[in-house]
Amino acid sequence: MIKADVTYDKKAMLSFMRFTAIDKPWKWAIYGALLVFAVVLTILNLKTDFLPFAIIVLFFVSLIEIFTIFAYFISPNMKLKNFTDENIIKNHFSFEEKSVKLKSESKARKSDGEIPYYAFVKVDESSLAFYLFVNKTSALIITKSEITEGTPEELKKFLIAKIPDKRINKLSVK
Repeated sequence: MIKADVTYDKKAMLSFMRFTAIDKPWKWAIYGALLVFAVVLTILNLKTDFLPFAIIVLFFVSLIEIFTIFAYFISPNMKLKNFTDENIIKNHFSFEEKSVKLKSESKARKSDGEIPYYAFVKVDESSLAFYLFVNKTSALIITKSEITEGTPEELKKFLIAKIPDKRINKLSVK
């Protein structure tokens, strides 16, 4: 059995929000390539009739870049501005045969729950954590460094065995 004791503090929540802000790394490459294209287009058309069009393209691509930077860096910090010790949640996860058992406690309340593996709509992995999504925007965060019984590699293999492939992103067993 694999277990984890994970604290959802401001750092963990910020990490999750940034992870979900741009969930596909190729988006960064496309946005960067678009910006380079728009700059080159503008420079090549400095002395032509297409300059207004090139400037419009550069403007809109720049807006996409600004939105991307905002979504990744600024928005998560703004959302967590009022995060206090009252918001910290300590979660105890136990990965059982048919479900994840969860005990949560914060200063305000305690709760127990159980989530069957079929209920997860998506599973993602970053270098720091596993994210088990229960819907498009909410996930259980299992920080790799806070796994108390078992290893991150064992958890990865376990999740691959329990959750259908179509819902697992970025998980691969070496």
